[in-house]
Amino acid sequence: MALLLHQTQRSTQLNPREMFELAIEVMLTLVDGDTGCVIAYDRLSNTVHTIASKSLLGQEAPVINEAVFEELAMKAIQTSKALVLDAEKALEGESVKLKQAGVSSLIIAPMFGNDQLIGAMCVASRMRKRFKQAEFEAVKQTASKLGDLVIGFSPLPSDYISLRRYLESTACIDTSQLLERNMDMLLHLSLLATQCDAGAFILCSPRDKRIKVLLMRGSKETLEALKEQMRTLIGSADDDIERLSLDEVVTALTSRMKHYIAPIVNSSGVIGQLILFGDGRDFPPGRKQRVVTQIAVHASAAIERLASMFILERAIWTDPVTGLVNKQCWLAKAEEEIARARRMGLPVSALVIDLDGFKAINDFLGHAKGDIVLRQVGSAFRRNVRRYDVVARVGGDEFAILLPATPPSGAMVVAERLRGLIESLDLSGSIGCAIRLTASIGVATAPKVGDAPEKLLEAADRAMTTAKHTGKNRIVRDESSGEDDEANWVSISLLFDPRMVKWFVSRICHEINNPAQGILGIAELLLQRSEPLPEDVRDEIARIQKLVMRIRETTHKLATSSHANLVKYAREFAEMMRRTSLPNGNSEGEQTKLQP
Repeated sequence: MALLLHQTQRSTQLNPREMFELAIEVMLTLVDGDTGCVIAYDRLSNTVHTIASKSLLGQEAPVINEAVFEELAMKAIQTSKALVLDAEKALEGESVKLKQAGVSSLIIAPMFGNDQLIGAMCVASRMRKRFKQAEFEAVKQTASKLGDLVIGFSPLPSDYISLRRYLESTACIDTSQLLERNMDMLLHLSLLATQCDAGAFILCSPRDKRIKVLLMRGSKETLEALKEQMRTLIGSADDDIERLSLDEVVTALTSRMKHYIAPIVNSSGVIGQLILFGDGRDFPPGRKQRVVTQIAVHASAAIERLASMFILERAIWTDPVTGLVNKQCWLAKAEEEIARARRMGLPVSALVIDLDGFKAINDFLGHAKGDIVLRQVGSAFRRNVRRYDVVARVGGDEFAILLPATPPSGAMVVAERLRGLIESLDLSGSIGCAIRLTASIGVATAPKVGDAPEKLLEAADRAMTTAKHTGKNRIVRDESSGEDDEANWVSISLLFDPRMVKWFVSRICHEINNPAQGILGIAELLLQRSEPLPEDVRDEIARIQKLVMRIRETTHKLATSSHANLVKYAREFAEMMRRTSLPNGNSEGEQTKLQP
């Protein structure tokens, strides 16, 4: 609990306290309340604590009694049911609680994250005698989903989904990632609070009003309709949206749908629009528009803050040639990830990648062409790793990639994918001649190689040097980055052969979904050919599509499952393998005793 309070007070990036306060302010607008708070629940100690509060009455209003709010919140948490207390219908005991809290009416709704109780949201009024049923339902529905929005701020994630969101929220290091993360969460909050069907954040250049960011979230049907309206404007979904102006995009999106819109403004003027699509049911007219305006103002402030913060930070932490982070920033992030790994029992892997023969490009084509190659390689690395992996340029033609929560086997899979990516990279259009680029890659994993980020980088660099000396265009893993404890990081009880666990875990690593995307793309191109394919070939391609989609659905299910379900799937997987065959070659029907 102390860690959560510390983080809500000291976050310099996403500012979770501000996000909580905005959620309260939005709900107060929707239900005509004047006071609210978010209360966190600690399952280990079975206690609650207020982590954010908001009052619309100003500093002159009496201070609310947080202890009473927390006592009532614990009651709602224990029963998993929302409470509504009001002066008109309150029993004698409830009336006393309302007076002690300093309010006349109160709604307390449990807050869930990944189907687990993580706290409660409280909305109250000092003057209104009673909340309406529609207001009660609005608070209850929003609070029940609010936890999924903010679960990423938890410093002690309890399962894979929480871990992933936590890593994404803390490992954002470039402006575009952090901006998208902020906008995505604000858009999510807007849709939760207003129950609109979809929403869009549109950001543009303040000078020429050309589009820079278009982020849309919502129901599949509404998003498809919005995309269709965009296609009529740009001709194809693949066209460059940055050639369009803000007015053109807003007109295209809002021409056929009921919508609520508010400008995003900073010191440079209008830099975008926030648009929500849907009707006005469940709330009195005007409320949703007020919410949209509130969040647009908050977005404007967040963008202004991000811009000013990163003008200095990017100058200090960014490589000027590639736009990636530099070695100092990589080491700082590695230190944070290794400290987290030590607390949570997770591995942290690193790749050091050196481009083979890059010196010849500089010598024969010039340094300007060499810089173009470095930029394209860095961009390719950034696009082909996870959002929270850290890609840096650490030397002339040397790159380092930090892979949080990744065991050695997963790091080897990523390394092989990137090695193949470099080998297949077509640079002829950029540098004016055909050239085959390859890479030598070293892999190391902490804490096996030590707890210091410098040791992790040195170990990966040693392995990369070995790859260079043994023929280039290959991957070498540092000898000290063993696999002995790799299965333990997923917190699955080893009730069966550890080989089974490693094999199972490898199936939810990097090697499945990206190739599947490529197969689906090729299949789609074949089916869309102008020359018709034979019927049997079309049937075979359709069968392949269905099979790949099943594989993707299965891996997505595994990657987003809770801890309990992951354990269940692992046991089912082991049982299936017992009945068929084992990695060591045992055939079906053989009775093999698995070591616990």
